[in-house]
Amino acid sequence: MKAINADTGDVIATGSEACSAAGMKDDVKSITEEATGKVAKKLIEDIFDRWSSELTNAVTVKLSISGLDTYQELERFKGCLPDVVKGYRELYQRSYSRGTADLDLEVRGNVHGVADDLSTMTLDKRRIRILGISSNRIEAVF
Repeated sequence: MKAINADTGDVIATGSEACSAAGMKDDVKSITEEATGKVAKKLIEDIFDRWSSELTNAVTVKLSISGLDTYQELERFKGCLPDVVKGYRELYQRSYSRGTADLDLEVRGNVHGVADDLSTMTLDKRRIRILGISSNRIEAVF
């Protein structure tokens, strides 16, 4: 048996089981049920392990934010991120020049969740607009 992610086609877990019994014909049903139960239990455990791993592992989202008026505004923005971004773990500032900052955010989750969270954020009565999203990068502007 295989468990397959319907969105991506990736194999999440596989399993097989062999059982035998003394009587052949009368016990086929019970042998099948026993083997199916064992495989199902193993598949469920493997699927939960895989999902738990995906949820607890941090990903790095590269955030390029422009439209910042001052460095102090960048500092206020960075200070708000732990409260706004779900799964926030860490922030690394890579650069700041002429109102644009490049940041690396470590989060539990994915780039789309971060973009969703950022799109609700306001700073000094200005709302962030998401200009672009790729597999690990967000481009935004105030």
